[in-house]
Amino acid sequence: MGALSVELGVYPDAETYYQDSLNTAFELGERFLIANAIGGLGDVARARGDNAEAGAKYHEALIMFSEIIARPLTLHMLVSIARLHTETPTTRTRGLQVIGLVRVDATLNAETRVLVDVVERELSQGLDQTTITSVLDEGAALDVDTVVRAVLGRRWF
Repeated sequence: MGALSVELGVYPDAETYYQDSLNTAFELGERFLIANAIGGLGDVARARGDNAEAGAKYHEALIMFSEIIARPLTLHMLVSIARLHTETPTTRTRGLQVIGLVRVDATLNAETRVLVDVVERELSQGLDQTTITSVLDEGAALDVDTVVRAVLGRRWF
């Protein structure tokens, strides 16, 4: 319900759904559900235009997903974080490297594939096709765990 509410632009409802999910997940002690709800709260913040809050939530979820080895959702959080960095050609290029990395990962799921396509278009604006192709290829050669550590260490963007 939270994702649908974000999609429909009903952000107070989305935040309530994700916060309720987070509270329940904490009660159950279920880290996967905790991370998922935190990532959802990041989506709400991004949709509202609060990239700083979105980034903080995405980083928190990325830590949890990578610790519990939930690779498909680790990839999703990497793409979500990359989406926040469209301000310069350099950050867009780094984001496209993430897209290239995620696109070739065997655990990429359908939901993240859709997000990858959207974010790739957003990050590609203002870059020529030769650069885009080259950067995506560079990303495809990277290691997910290395990129996760760099992103979490704030050394990627």
